Amino acid sequence: MNQPVKIIVIADTHVKSARELPSSVSKAFEGADMIIHLGDFGGAGTYRDLKKTGRLTAVCGNHDGGIVRKSLKEKDIIEVNGKRLALIHGSGCYTPFGIRSKLMKRFKGDRLDAVLFGHMHVADNEEIDGVLFFNPGSTANKFPSPRASYGVMTIDDSIHTEIRYLDDSAHPATRHFLREYIASHFVELLPPRKKDVVRRALISVAFAINFSLMTAVFIA
Repeated sequence: MNQPVKIIVIADTHVKSARELPSSVSKAFEGADMIIHLGDFGGAGTYRDLKKTGRLTAVCGNHDGGIVRKSLKEKDIIEVNGKRLALIHGSGCYTPFGIRSKLMKRFKGDRLDAVLFGHMHVADNEEIDGVLFFNPGSTANKFPSPRASYGVMTIDDSIHTEIRYLDDSAHPATRHFLREYIASHFVELLPPRKKDVVRRALISVAFAINFSLMTAVFIA
């Protein structure tokens, strides 16, 4: 039997440094053999802090720039105890019918035991046709998931997974993030030349809805 390897899987942290991560996530790092980050760090500081642990394996997300994007691939395949794990943020894979089929197309021809992805801010932990699809959710922003979360993966001769939900997340979804999230996910479905125009329109509509809701609360 292979010696178990414990991996903490995180994504969409959206913070400027690892010190801003929820304390339960930081504590989980202490007992991990490996930390996997699936993109959208939130800042180069977070990437640097996690890299200093010497246990970081990561890919970049659509909101990562600068040193993070220069240092990391957009997708990767790693092998742990003979299990092949595909790592990808997942931006550009969203469709109204789900994300999994497009994720698999990004790794067409590759033998995979699991696909680890982020981007959706919603935890996923399901095996389909012999391939595990694992999304740890977001440690920082609760929308659209009801709670922030991260993943734990232990690999020996098999892959054992768990989604852990947080009660100490200090970064609930703000109205600004909500507007940007909705806009960016709808925009991904559009032709390139229409993206900027529609993104601005959706953000404006979302802002108007938020303003109306706030006004209604104050009047009530």
